[in-house]
Amino acid sequence: MLYPYDDDACYARRDDPYRNLAELTRNAREFRRQIRDGDPTRRVRHGIAGIMLLPLVAVIGCTDSPAHDFSVHDFHDAILGALCANLTACCGVTVPADACVDQLRSSMGAHPELQAEAVAAGRLEFREGPARACIDHMQALSCPDFEAMGASGAWPACDGAFVAKVATGGDCAVSAECADADTYCEVAIFAHLGTCVVKPGSGDPCTHECGDGLVCPSKRGSFCVAAKPNGQACESDRACLSGYCNDSGGETICSDPEANGQPCANDSQCKEGNCDTSSDPPVCAPKRPNGATCTAGDECANGACVDHQGSGVYTCASAASGCSISL
Repeated sequence: MLYPYDDDACYARRDDPYRNLAELTRNAREFRRQIRDGDPTRRVRHGIAGIMLLPLVAVIGCTDSPAHDFSVHDFHDAILGALCANLTACCGVTVPADACVDQLRSSMGAHPELQAEAVAAGRLEFREGPARACIDHMQALSCPDFEAMGASGAWPACDGAFVAKVATGGDCAVSAECADADTYCEVAIFAHLGTCVVKPGSGDPCTHECGDGLVCPSKRGSFCVAAKPNGQACESDRACLSGYCNDSGGETICSDPEANGQPCANDSQCKEGNCDTSSDPPVCAPKRPNGATCTAGDECANGACVDHQGSGVYTCASAASGCSISL
C-alpha cells in the first residue's frame, strides 16, 4: 500500500481517515462490515503487523542520483510480488500469485498513480537505486527474517526510495512531500493540493496537527495544548493522556478507560481496546485468542485478524509474524 500514506511515516493527508495506525485499526471493523457482502478481493483485516506494508510508504532519505528507467508502478508491482512470494513460501498461503498481487493491491489501498503524479510534478523524487535494493532485500528474505520484519514493522532496506522535495510554503498533496521536518501538508477539504506549513506551537490555532508533545483537541476552533491528566475537563479523546474523554457522568472529563463488561460506544472507551458491538448493548470485552473468529485486528489479543487461504474465514493470529498480512 503505497498510497494513502501514514502520518507516523510522514505521509499523511490532513483529512485522510487512515492517518495513522490507531485510526486505521479503529476503522477496520466498520470497513469490514461495509464490504463483507461485496467483492471478496477487497476483504482485509488491518491488524498491527497486518499493516506491515506501511513502512514501505515512508521510504524517505538521501542516497544516489535518480534514474528514469524503473517506474513507481514497477516498484509497487515488485514489492507486492515479493510479499506474495514470501506469504506462499513461509505462511502457507495458497492463493495463486497473480490473484495474491491483485488482492494485496486492493486490500492495502495501493495507488501508485498518485505517487507517480507527485514524482512527475516534482513534489517527490523517486530513486531507482534504493528502490531496487529494497526489492532485492525483500526477495532474498528467509522465512524467519520475513516474520521478524513483520513483527518489528521496520524496513531499513527500503529507506531512500522517495525523497520529499517541497519547501515550506510550497504546494503539496501529502505531508511526505514536505522536505522540512517540522512541517506538514495543510490541505483544505475538497482541495487537490495544499501547502507545506510549520506545525502550530503551544497556544496556536489548529485543525489537526501540532508540534511535538502537543495535541489538537478538536478539528474546529482548537488550540494546540499539552494532553490533560485524569480529572481534567476535555472535549475529545485525543485531549487526554489516557486517550479517553468520559462523558457518562454528565460532564466530560479525562479518565481511565472502562473495564470489561462496562457499556461502550467505541474501542477507545475500553481498557483492553475492544468494544464488542455485537452485544446489545455494546460492552467492553476481552480480546480474542489465536484461532478465534474475528472481523478486525483490534478484536484479537495479538493484533492480527487474517484469512491466509482467501476463504473468507478470518481468525486471530500472532501479530509477531510477517504471516499476519491478510489477503
